[in-house]
Amino acid sequence: MLKPISKGGFIQSPLVTTTTSTLPGSLNQNIRSAQQAGPFTSINSNKSILPELLNKQPTKIFDSKVTSSLKESVQKIENRPLVQWHDMTKKQRKEQGGTVGFANRHGIDSGSLRRVINKKSITFQGHVEKKSTHDQFVQARHIHLWLAMSSAEKAAQGGVKGFARQHQLNVLGLNRFLNKSGLTFLGMQRISKHTITSCSVRHLEEWQKLTHQQRFDCGGVNGFAYTQQIYIGQFNKLANLQGLSERGRQFLTASTSPVTDAHLDLWLSMSIEQRLQIGQITGFSLKHKINLNDLQKYANMEGLTALGIQRLQPTKLKPVANSHLTEWLNMTSVKRKKIGGTAGYALDKKILLKTFRTFANDRGLRFLGLQRLFPQISSSVEGRHLEEWRSMDDAQKKAAGGVTGFAMTHQISLGVWRNYAVSTGLNLKGEMRLQRLKSADQSKSILTEPVTLLPEKVDVAPSIA
Repeated sequence: MLKPISKGGFIQSPLVTTTTSTLPGSLNQNIRSAQQAGPFTSINSNKSILPELLNKQPTKIFDSKVTSSLKESVQKIENRPLVQWHDMTKKQRKEQGGTVGFANRHGIDSGSLRRVINKKSITFQGHVEKKSTHDQFVQARHIHLWLAMSSAEKAAQGGVKGFARQHQLNVLGLNRFLNKSGLTFLGMQRISKHTITSCSVRHLEEWQKLTHQQRFDCGGVNGFAYTQQIYIGQFNKLANLQGLSERGRQFLTASTSPVTDAHLDLWLSMSIEQRLQIGQITGFSLKHKINLNDLQKYANMEGLTALGIQRLQPTKLKPVANSHLTEWLNMTSVKRKKIGGTAGYALDKKILLKTFRTFANDRGLRFLGLQRLFPQISSSVEGRHLEEWRSMDDAQKKAAGGVTGFAMTHQISLGVWRNYAVSTGLNLKGEMRLQRLKSADQSKSILTEPVTLLPEKVDVAPSIA
């Protein structure tokens, strides 16, 4: 490559002057021949050689062999090594020596191989280069073909993995339908001629009544779904060997009736043994076909929650008074937790929990509670508040009630005050606000300070005697 200079000549590019000893042999030879070419020898000549360069054909520095070798520096990986690596277990990959050992065994460049595989499986680029060879859907004919094969034929083909490789199927997808002995429940349902229906509440209730051993004997979740002729994939999302999944419980409660006071009275009258025998809260909700999530708000294994007790005795409850809010505000966090939070306090004081929670939470009072206790609360923090809090020692701050007590005493918003004050003094934001307020006060005092004007000096001409 040449670069023009001011006198019409050309200077060599760093590409030509580079030491060629470190380059490949064919590349060295081409560069030496390029350096000895005619147009490149008139470098130091003052005569312009631009017309000669325009008339002559450009010299080829890289021939076709060199360019092809550069293109092939990133080796293309065939599908067979990718499939082999995909089908290998973690132990087999480790025995092969990882990606480096696998590359050496197959005569593949390790750098090119790392683009398409890793320790776990195949990378995204590997799936792209695989050209979706194993992404075909499993059809019923594949299942019938596997079912017609003998054990010797299955072993000769390499089992399920070999069968999937031969028919260009996904191994993981095929394992859902086939196994060594024949077909799984999903595979049998796939080729079944019976009409498959969706799962209903009746199926979930029947599954709920079975014991763990009965569920195991019927073939687990898949076996039960196959016997009941319902979709196995759908039933797997709703049930498990322990009972119902979260989605299954939601499926049940979606078609149930709300909780009534009669249900709570019945639950309250039952003993602990009766509650365990019926299946605890879940069994009680299934038997009476009521919403499980709503029932858990009102009932527990000991009886009723605070919300449930208040629901049964609404006429015996008192309204929330300011004294309750003040007492709750002055409580420590340990004492609030010990009493049972807002629910325990409302149950102890026999006040409406729902109303109390609009004013209070487990950390103290909400904004509505503070507004109710202190209707004249100001949202602005003045400089005198900041100076007073900063000048107080630890004992004085503790006597004042901390950050909360100081804000209540001076009737300033607790939420705004906490932006500037902490238990040790002022935070950075508070110090900056105090400095701004001081600067504003000084500027205001300078502007409002009266100015005394000096009398004008009158020049008197000297008298002539």
